[in-house]
Amino acid sequence: MNKDELEKYKQSLPPGVREDMKIGGQTEDHVTNSIALGGLYGVSRAALPAIAGWYNKGRLPNEGSISWRELAKNDWLQRGKFGTPETGLKGWDFTRGFRPGVSAAQGGWGSGPTPLVRQTLEKIGAPTWAGLILHNLVNKYKPKKRK
Repeated sequence: MNKDELEKYKQSLPPGVREDMKIGGQTEDHVTNSIALGGLYGVSRAALPAIAGWYNKGRLPNEGSISWRELAKNDWLQRGKFGTPETGLKGWDFTRGFRPGVSAAQGGWGSGPTPLVRQTLEKIGAPTWAGLILHNLVNKYKPKKRK
């Protein structure tokens, strides 16, 4: 197919298809998006109870009303420490929560976030992310100005 034939072919296409060709076919596919969202929903339904259990592990009864200062003190007391009182090792072991073999009771895998981390996510992180998501959705679906 030569250049003239290609142009003639393009002109024979519906206007929407020509527009898609100009932007390289980068259009939204709602069917694929729906299937992906359905799969994500199914996986999240199965995973949410486990994630919620981990997230709420160690939650204090009045955690939402404790001052930031008290939450910070509590967080400092829960930091990972080298060794045990018997070994005599001192200092802050920031890798403790990520090392295999350290039990959840000692602050290892599965111990859940501290109250300070949880309250930071709930009071600052979630509203910020929700605002960003809402901002992006609103801006994505604004009517486009015609040229």
